[in-house]
Amino acid sequence: MSTLTTSNPPFATASPRERPAEFPVAYRLEDLGELAPGVPLLPVALNDAGRIALYGHAPERQAKTASVRGFVRAGGALVECASAVGGVPLTSLSGNGLLAGQRRVGTGPLHAWAAHRGGLGAEFWPEAESCATGVNNVGEVAGHVTFVSDGRARRRVFLHDGGEPRFLPVPSGVNAVAAALNDSGTVLANCACGIFETQSQATLWWGDAVTTIKPEPGGGVWGTALTAGGRVCGRIMTPQGNIHAFLHEGGRTYDLNSSAAHQSEALAANDARMVVGRFMDDNGARGAFRWTPADGMRALADLVCGAPEWVLQKAVAVNSAGWVAGTGLRDGALRGFLLMPVST
Repeated sequence: MSTLTTSNPPFATASPRERPAEFPVAYRLEDLGELAPGVPLLPVALNDAGRIALYGHAPERQAKTASVRGFVRAGGALVECASAVGGVPLTSLSGNGLLAGQRRVGTGPLHAWAAHRGGLGAEFWPEAESCATGVNNVGEVAGHVTFVSDGRARRRVFLHDGGEPRFLPVPSGVNAVAAALNDSGTVLANCACGIFETQSQATLWWGDAVTTIKPEPGGGVWGTALTAGGRVCGRIMTPQGNIHAFLHEGGRTYDLNSSAAHQSEALAANDARMVVGRFMDDNGARGAFRWTPADGMRALADLVCGAPEWVLQKAVAVNSAGWVAGTGLRDGALRGFLLMPVST
């Protein structure tokens, strides 16, 4: 049993206007397999149709030189979609199956890429490194570009809807990276106001409107995922230097941590208010968690049936049906996993 304890959930009850959500009480685990011996398939995204975006994780000694291959698994079939030398080729998968990420041509920089738009990074910023981190059902693509001037690098967030890319307006000197994009065209970005994460804040950009998720004084906020309904999750850096998972909705930010001493980070969420991610407890043990309004934060390992050889390390994606994808160790070796609810 994990040492992670159940939190006191910030959402004590559901809104009277909403039917309380029902959450899976147990999961069965599926190993996502290997591309070759020692090259596990690791997930990066999961959509409501059950499609999974994965990549073949290269051994550490080959990480900078190996061509990393990206795939989509649908209905048990594995389809190769992209590759990149020295980077993860796939970062995002839309509800209708569009893909985005990055790729490298020859010895040039990594460039933002989307399956339906081609190498947009190479087209618009051929000399700069770029990455697409979000794609939605209407084909919009969000990401960031690293510009270097006078020896200093600055990252800017872009949104590409088929014409000239637009950039997130930020003050001069601020670095910004894109984390996600939803079907309304809202971009989740993170703006670093200094060299430390305690000086960062998450930003929602839609049209001409920019909304900031501000940290408490002396702290920082970093968003990692954005749901279709506009909920944001990620990590808070407290003024004391601790890292806590958070969920932001309705203009309010909720600390999801089960204990002030635990470290945690939310990596994905759905609009049923189910949040998944990773944690480290008071004793230094690490694992994957699930948070719900009803149960608070729980170790996913405690909800999995019949997988004693596994150590679940982090959950990276969740869909509306409550399926969870992530990574862990199976008999000490790195593997990807998919958790599917067990009917009770």
